[in-house]
Amino acid sequence: MSQSVRPRTAVALSGALLGTALLVPVVGALPAGAQEGGAKDKGKAGAALDSPAEAAVAWAVAQMVKGEGSKAKADPKQGDHVRGDDVDLTADMVIGAAATKTAGDAGRRATNWLERHASAYLHPGGEKTVSAGATAKLALVMLIEKRNPRTFGGEKKAGGEDLIELLLSTQQEEDGRFQDTAAASGKSQAPRFAQSLAILALERAQSDQSVTGDKELLAKVNKALPKAVTYLADAPCLNSDSSSGQRRDPKTCTADAESTAMAIQALMPARQGGNVKAKAAVDAALAWLKEEQGEYGSFNGADGKESVGATAAAAQALKAGGAVKNANRASRWLRRLQFACSAAVAADRGAVRPDGQADKGSLAATVRAIPGLAQNPFMTIDSSNSSDAPYGIRCSRDDDSNGTPGTPDPSGKPSRSPSPSTTAPTSDPTSSVTASPSPSTSATATTDGSSGGTGSGGTGTSSTGYGSSGSTGSTGSTGSSGNLAATGADRTVPLAVGAGVLVAAGAGAVVFARRRRGDRA
Repeated sequence: MSQSVRPRTAVALSGALLGTALLVPVVGALPAGAQEGGAKDKGKAGAALDSPAEAAVAWAVAQMVKGEGSKAKADPKQGDHVRGDDVDLTADMVIGAAATKTAGDAGRRATNWLERHASAYLHPGGEKTVSAGATAKLALVMLIEKRNPRTFGGEKKAGGEDLIELLLSTQQEEDGRFQDTAAASGKSQAPRFAQSLAILALERAQSDQSVTGDKELLAKVNKALPKAVTYLADAPCLNSDSSSGQRRDPKTCTADAESTAMAIQALMPARQGGNVKAKAAVDAALAWLKEEQGEYGSFNGADGKESVGATAAAAQALKAGGAVKNANRASRWLRRLQFACSAAVAADRGAVRPDGQADKGSLAATVRAIPGLAQNPFMTIDSSNSSDAPYGIRCSRDDDSNGTPGTPDPSGKPSRSPSPSTTAPTSDPTSSVTASPSPSTSATATTDGSSGGTGSGGTGTSSTGYGSSGSTGSTGSTGSSGNLAATGADRTVPLAVGAGVLVAAGAGAVVFARRRRGDRA
């Protein structure tokens, strides 16, 4: 009798122990920091930003300064550039604001500042030198802001620059490559990155009134663009941005996700237009990018570490290429690095934290994350119809932090107003700012709680073949936490209940067996 009862008891207890043990690998599989909520978030795990991309813009605008050099002071309302007189990052600020259709006033102030202070950026080795990448980026900024790129800083006779003519002057006649002058080499964007920026600028310039009204210049642009596209598409190592890669030696190429993502965006219009070489190059680059994506959605920079810049650019490229699931994963990874509504310090909300700085936001990381958070490719970024003010730091209704909850409209989406209803975050004078044009800001990967999702964008349409884009709208929430690392509680609760049932069943079996033994005795 006792021999027949013991196996049953052992089975019941083994099942209970197995159910309990299932809890261990689930929690243990989460990346470092995930179980603590990430970014030292002491609040509710479900606290989510209404729109992470627009919240990042609001935080970044609050860090802008007024005044030059050591005299610069934080001024969220009148600031026109980033601390350190960083031209490159200020240009990225303009692009980021336009990507979300918010902070139009800040974008205009920053563009005005760029027109007054970008001479050394354009000519890093002196007046007779030209940085192709810097010229392309500023031309792109002017076109995004609906300004004349041919009168940058004023009319040419008054000391202004014709950025389109200047950019064309850097193209090599023999192969279509854009190249810095010798004295400027090594002081601006990496070569493949600069090539992509140049193509993006010229693609816009083709339809801009400042160019279409000048038949001679339009003819130059129409001649230069196909050659530039062919050079980039023919590169045997499109996923590289090393100087050796420019020498067309595939064996010495060093993979770089950010340059690959930029190339995809630059070549996409040509691909959509039927360019066979561009199609083959983009398809191969997209396939490579998908393979390189990390387990939690991130991409590595040139230094082999997870990078905010690379992941943001990849999110844009993947969205442009129709790889929506991959783009969503990349955006979710970025959101996991962002301080959400339950951040202990309200002024941190919206900031993206750089590698190793879990308790501090970085201006460079935040600004360069914005287009990726918005999933807005470069060719669809446009400042038209942008609200003058930042959208603000707004929180979903289930948030119990100090943020102001958004009010849902009948469609279930939070309502918007042109001016934020929350207090703007205070400026952080210690924010990390770097002048690197293609940063590899790394960050610790964090788990994704659940599959989550990305909200729909606006209704604008693109003429480049990307389909609908326009305003990117709310990025949506992501599973349990929306923005910061999940605690893992959402995964373990069902298993804990199951384990409890098994434990109870095992205990019941033991009691039942003992009673039967007592009855038969």
